[in-house]
Amino acid sequence: MGSCEDWQSPRVRNRVAAVMGALGAMPRCAKQAALGAGRRFLGVHNSRLRCRLRTCRSARAVPCCSSLSPGNRRSEPLGAVGVRECVTGREIGGEMDMTERGRRAGLTETDRMVRKTRTEQTRRGFLQTSALATAVATVGRMGFAAEPEPLKIGIRAASMRMAGTPDVFQVAARIPGLRGVELQATAGQPNLRDAQTVRLYKREADRWGLKIPSLAGILDRGVKIHSPNAADSVIASIRAAETLGAGVLLAAFFRNDAPDMADESSYGRLVAMLQKVAPTAANAGVRIGLENSLSPADNGRLVDLVGHGAVAVYYDPHNMDFYGHGAQAISGILLLGKDRICMVHVKNGNKLIEEPGPIDWPAAFAALRQIGYDGWYVYETGHESVEACIADTTQNNEFLARHLKP
Repeated sequence: MGSCEDWQSPRVRNRVAAVMGALGAMPRCAKQAALGAGRRFLGVHNSRLRCRLRTCRSARAVPCCSSLSPGNRRSEPLGAVGVRECVTGREIGGEMDMTERGRRAGLTETDRMVRKTRTEQTRRGFLQTSALATAVATVGRMGFAAEPEPLKIGIRAASMRMAGTPDVFQVAARIPGLRGVELQATAGQPNLRDAQTVRLYKREADRWGLKIPSLAGILDRGVKIHSPNAADSVIASIRAAETLGAGVLLAAFFRNDAPDMADESSYGRLVAMLQKVAPTAANAGVRIGLENSLSPADNGRLVDLVGHGAVAVYYDPHNMDFYGHGAQAISGILLLGKDRICMVHVKNGNKLIEEPGPIDWPAAFAALRQIGYDGWYVYETGHESVEACIADTTQNNEFLARHLKP
């Protein structure tokens, strides 16, 4: 059990201020209902509430619940913030006289008065904080929820012309609405095979308030998806992704590197390799997203043959058209469904997403919403310069917001 915090500490006061702000933004009737429910739940109105609350700041405080015998231990009250309930079986029946307790502990009269004052302040603070916390939970149940989470929109570091440098986060932070950057695992020297470099990228992402949703370029130089040592490259990338908090590895294979799904001798090695690395990926909280030149139907069959939830499709409608499956680019979303799509690439060559192109993006977004897709949309766009990328991506974000927000 962690250490307790005093009601007057800045951390606790900040939490209460946040709750007060949330309540202040509610309609008056909702606020009154929420606070009333919170008070009723906690039994603040009950004059017989005699639980003794203590802080851990007092060196002579009675041991907290963790040190009591099982018969005397009480669970922490719902909604408590930084305060423990330290109740003995004797105290439940009636409060021990403060003078008697102080005499036993060898305290002076002044010490006893200070301790009593702190205890009463802590009790009042706890009740106020708990009432507010419960009120917020009640409001959530009543339907007064917070604003929806912002769209998960990212961009490839390569699209920003900044693959292999942690400075990419500083530039990406200038783009309104952008929440993450897809990195290249083997780009730059040193790259994400180096543990210190991985930590550097993580620090920079956190510094600029951005996520790393995925890693591309996961195979080492000279290694292809069907190479005997492909699994080693994938596992090394899984380790980096786990540290970075990336949820997806992009495993790319096109044209001659893509298997013939009508020939088991062609796809068998790939299936075996993916089955080998899938448990490691799952344990790390990572999914392997397959991006290739196969049709949606063949992609679905490949994923089903692997038969593990850690392997899915990194769907790219534009690639579907580029590799001859344009008529299935939108319907393929419905065919694969939410469970078999782990991430989506968004692009329109060197043009804005809203400009005419091979993919009807509003229709694609509608299909993704239809299947309940709630993952990341990552731009794989082309730009003439970094500044052009910032301007174009800002416009693209506005377009996606119009078509993806409820």
